[in-house]
Amino acid sequence: MENKKLKILDGTLEMAIRLLCILRENPTSMNPERLIAYDYFCMFPADADSTRMNLHPATSYRSCSFIGENRTINSSLHLLLTKSLVKHEIVDSKTQYNLTKLGEIFIDSIDTKYMICLRESVKWVCSFFRDYTAEELNSFVQTHVENWNLE
Repeated sequence: MENKKLKILDGTLEMAIRLLCILRENPTSMNPERLIAYDYFCMFPADADSTRMNLHPATSYRSCSFIGENRTINSSLHLLLTKSLVKHEIVDSKTQYNLTKLGEIFIDSIDTKYMICLRESVKWVCSFFRDYTAEELNSFVQTHVENWNLE
């Protein structure tokens, strides 16, 4: 049996919790690209709107965490799928994810100070980007990503 370590901070489990919150707040299914963007902005909402306070400390070169999230999101979504907390479907040849009822119960049962702040941040991100098309969201990220390295 293979012994895998599950990285908690800034890793698979932490991202999985954020993804559950994002999917809980968003009424429609979401693709991995949108989930990555929402995940980044729920940690660093000031990168989308300078009047917002970041949930996590704004470090230099934090765009690397955005760029590097592709591998982590796959592990996080796999973990959530194996625990039946999310489900996926193929829509127009693209994978979309939704929260299951079990996922709703699980994420609603976590009641900590951090989760309250995370839910508030996720609510703002979902509202801010709700009407953005995939192209508009990608353009927004591409336009701003360089600034995240310079601060």
